[in-house]
Amino acid sequence: MSEKKEVLELPIGLFSEHRDIYEKTFQTKIDKHRNFLKFEFGSGKGIIYELNLSEGIDVVIYSFNKKEELPFKLNHGSTNDKVKFNVFLPKENNEGYFHHGIEFSSGISLWIGHNDFTSGIAPKGKSSWLTFFVSNTIMESYDFPLSLKKWINHNKKEEYLMLVESLPLEIELLTKKIQAQLQEDDKWLELEMKGLALQVLSLTIKSFYARIIKNSDVKYQLINTNDYKALLKAKQLIDQSENHFPLVYNLAKAVNLSLRKLQRQFKQVFGMTVTDYIQKKRMENAIEMLSNGKSSITDIAMKLGFASVGHFSSTFKKYFQLTPRAYQQKLRLDK
Repeated sequence: MSEKKEVLELPIGLFSEHRDIYEKTFQTKIDKHRNFLKFEFGSGKGIIYELNLSEGIDVVIYSFNKKEELPFKLNHGSTNDKVKFNVFLPKENNEGYFHHGIEFSSGISLWIGHNDFTSGIAPKGKSSWLTFFVSNTIMESYDFPLSLKKWINHNKKEEYLMLVESLPLEIELLTKKIQAQLQEDDKWLELEMKGLALQVLSLTIKSFYARIIKNSDVKYQLINTNDYKALLKAKQLIDQSENHFPLVYNLAKAVNLSLRKLQRQFKQVFGMTVTDYIQKKRMENAIEMLSNGKSSITDIAMKLGFASVGHFSSTFKKYFQLTPRAYQQKLRLDK
């Protein structure tokens, strides 16, 4: 691959179905017996490994180590007849993944449909993730709620489904084990990797199943492309707000959605209300400020918009099971 900063353009899907594109892009041959590709290119190196887990169920394992930012474009093409699950491990440099317009440090996602493409910039450093492709036939055999089956059976061009969850520890540990075995390049580990990957998929599906059961009061609906983009913009505005978070009403106005639609669809896609997400970001900022030790608890409470130190302390304790002062003391002991 050329040293100049060109766009890395690849199809989303089983890379065994797109051998010519991958071999041309990375200027190396795929091991056809194992569906294994190890490559180096101008801005780094990586491994892509595809495993068939069962009829209608496959996983592609990715491990990239980039020396610099890498612009990319992923074409969705022929995967609309499958349900896709992603498992993203935390990046070593703490930078976020950009997945369909959403930036997050790690997590799991479920997505269906989309005949478009995704583009963005992959940050430098090491990043690892798994993508599972599960046929609709397999998904329909699960005992899912009717509302989710409606999603799975839906495949219209302009409609797109996505759910995002934080990364459960059990899934993270299993995925790290898969990635560690991938680096060993040992063909005899394939059976163990398949077993681990099936465990990850099972736990991932259960996570979304549990969320839908837990949120049985939410009437899940399909979200058209324009509304989905508006939700991504709303989340981005919150993420970029630092300590000056928008009012929900103003946020709805900024992304051209009704207040009711923003509240309902935001919870459907991201698993929490807009208000809860803003509160979550405030608490993340609180942890960061407490950790760097540059601000007092009183200053932090004021910066985050709390009416009093007591209100801040009680909210913090609700999230982290200890007060801000106790958290500071714990930091000192851990040093």
